[in-house]
Amino acid sequence: MERKQLGRRTILYSRILVSAAAATAFTAYCVKEPKYAWTDYIAPFVLCAFYIAVLIKCIPVIVEGISSKSAGSAIFSGRAEKQARVFIAIIAASLLLRVLTLNIGVLLFRQTHAAYRSSGYFTLLRTAWMKANTDAQHYLDIAEHWYVSDGDERLFIVFFPMFPLTVRGLDLLIGNSYVSAQVINAIASSLAAGMTYLTLLPALGRKRSVCSAFIIQLLPGAIFMNSPMSEPLFMLFSVCVFYFLNGKKIIIAGAFAALAGATRSLGVLLAVPIAYVGIGEVSNRIRNGKPWKKCAIMVILSLILSVLGTLWYLQINYAVHGDPLKFLEYQWSNWHQKASPFFDTARYMLKRAADIKPNNINTIISLWLPQLTTIFGSLFLIGLYSKRIPAPQLALFFPYFIAAVGCTWLLSAVRYLSVLLPITTALASVCDKPKKTVPLFILLSMLYFGYMLMYMKRMSIY
Repeated sequence: MERKQLGRRTILYSRILVSAAAATAFTAYCVKEPKYAWTDYIAPFVLCAFYIAVLIKCIPVIVEGISSKSAGSAIFSGRAEKQARVFIAIIAASLLLRVLTLNIGVLLFRQTHAAYRSSGYFTLLRTAWMKANTDAQHYLDIAEHWYVSDGDERLFIVFFPMFPLTVRGLDLLIGNSYVSAQVINAIASSLAAGMTYLTLLPALGRKRSVCSAFIIQLLPGAIFMNSPMSEPLFMLFSVCVFYFLNGKKIIIAGAFAALAGATRSLGVLLAVPIAYVGIGEVSNRIRNGKPWKKCAIMVILSLILSVLGTLWYLQINYAVHGDPLKFLEYQWSNWHQKASPFFDTARYMLKRAADIKPNNINTIISLWLPQLTTIFGSLFLIGLYSKRIPAPQLALFFPYFIAAVGCTWLLSAVRYLSVLLPITTALASVCDKPKKTVPLFILLSMLYFGYMLMYMKRMSIY
């Protein structure tokens, strides 16, 4: 009874603290930005209030989850042989799905660009999936020349090294950076699908976890898995973190977090679920009178390990430019991006979406509306299915959302949020019956196809 009362008090105090922090942050934002009309504060207030409402709803799951025993990793169970067969089948099906979507994209590009209708297949493949104003070419340039300190390519220090490094390594054998990137992403996206199945199997069961393996590949932002971008590698590493946390392999989880941190800036946030699971395990051991010091040391080592990828990236900044934070300067000077309150993003997106002019319609349809839908939709999904999502995933979602959405000129919210495992988990949790699963996959396929069509028509998809 005393433990239940303590849990209730913790939930209550956490909710009060979160509400007070949000009110303080929003007030500071309003004071800092007095130049806005009062109507400009409506969208930020709605997003902030929605975020806090979802967080408050999830707090009991997070608080209770830290003291519960996590399910063991599925691959170490007595059904490992059957699960291995399903794992391999998912990888094979994922490769086929990737080939299918890759070639659908080529056909769409060919039909929407008359100048390329007589081009060869490889020219079409490369041109279709190398949209000029995305980061794809930048990654290939880094793979071919590494980071440099002068010329326009000095700006590429803003891109993290793991993906171009793997491309560079494979390119020693293949001799074509684009082909190397496609091979790496085909392998990474397929493995990510298989690992998603294994990771969610303890929480969702076989049917829904199988569905999750394909949901991650049919979210609209997943079209970038067919492009030389870092999303497939980041997804693979981040899913592996949760998989090994399931089995309490916390050091291995820390190693994969380090790889994710070397792949994208948001990878460092995977230290949060590691700390969450680690603290829960140590506290459980103390409460049950079991030895805990060795476990605490392992948690600390894992957390140290988890940030090494990010520290390596900062060291590259220092080695190339003499400043470990040089990337921040270039992000602002060239891409007009820096950290900002996440709720302010709703203001400028809605303002641009409301600017209905003939020359702005395509941008509204392809950029601002998909991003606003993804931002609010992801919060809605997490709030609606919070009790079905493992607590460590919720522990990642909220800081990740703040960091991913809190940007002065956000163009890629759909892509950033599509690789977030809790969103896939929320969607997969409804796939318990065909009457729910079939409509969901039809909807996802339509959204995926529509988003890919806009990408191939060279609309504002980033």
